Amino acid sequence: MELVSFAVVVREGGIAALAPTLRCMFSHPWVASYMISFGPPLIKSSQKIIERVKTARSALEKLEAYVAVCLRDETERARLAALHRKMMVRSRGPLEAEQLDEASAEVIDLSIRLHHPALAPPAVAQSMRARGIGFDVVPMKSPPDALSARILVRLADPRGSRLIDTEAVRALIDDADAALAIEVRAPPAVRGFYATWLGELGADVAFVHFSDPIARARVIRDGEKS
Repeated sequence: MELVSFAVVVREGGIAALAPTLRCMFSHPWVASYMISFGPPLIKSSQKIIERVKTARSALEKLEAYVAVCLRDETERARLAALHRKMMVRSRGPLEAEQLDEASAEVIDLSIRLHHPALAPPAVAQSMRARGIGFDVVPMKSPPDALSARILVRLADPRGSRLIDTEAVRALIDDADAALAIEVRAPPAVRGFYATWLGELGADVAFVHFSDPIARARVIRDGEKS
């Protein structure tokens, strides 16, 4: 499926801002549902994560546990990233760095689906209408995927350094070392819907729209590709 990308940008906090930003995104009233799942090598990767997951009372708390133990701890993250590379090469054969980077986003599989404006709870529908989102954003009988997006957090680069290095993101931040960037991929038909939603995430969160997934991104500025 053809997708467009957004970079969700937090100017300060770095990797420490990852879990709070994801919680903000998943908990937003416009979100109808979300999916959070974990794959190897994260599952049962250490006694510490096993103990943390046992105390998690929800999918969001489990996500926060994996971020804290497996991503924020740089030594552990590097160990798991190296293990993941070995697993991928063993199962798929020689891979380019780009392929490994993309595969590392599958370790934590995150997606969301926004409410259809015509089917949303009354307060949400009113909020959407106030921001110019009409009932015709997608046909009523569209499959769930039509309003769904992936949120990419890469084991190889959880702070989003590739995104932070783009000119468009650099224009939004003061200190690249303190920033966080998260990629969101959505269907082109709902790019405006997702842009409006991202604009509702709060003053601490900015976003940039890219014309393509970030691996081959050309930034759109005022409707022109660069």
